Amino acid sequence: MANPIATDRLSPLDQIRLAEAEVTRKVIAAREQAEQNINEALQQAALLKKQAQQAGSRKGQLRYKEIVTQAEEEGRLLVEHARLQAAEMRRRGYARMDFVVQQALNFLLGLKGGGNES
Repeated sequence: MANPIATDRLSPLDQIRLAEAEVTRKVIAAREQAEQNINEALQQAALLKKQAQQAGSRKGQLRYKEIVTQAEEEGRLLVEHARLQAAEMRRRGYARMDFVVQQALNFLLGLKGGGNES
């Protein structure tokens, strides 16, 4: 009722109809605003969901890379340990080789134990 003087000249029924029309306009405007708010909220929710998925994906990829890096390091350490063990075994084998060869020669030549010692 923007103009009260003009509405005073209307009949009570016309005043009621005018008030109803104003209320109807306000209800329609409120519904439209509510729809707009809902649409904006849905868009915001979709954006937040997408951002959360992307953040989760990034965190997952980082965790995956950490796991792979850790596994690679453990594998590298295992290979290095095996290499060191093999080198130690080789070293021990070479160190004992002279002794074993000497024992074999002695056995074959009968110089020690069970041979012809004439």
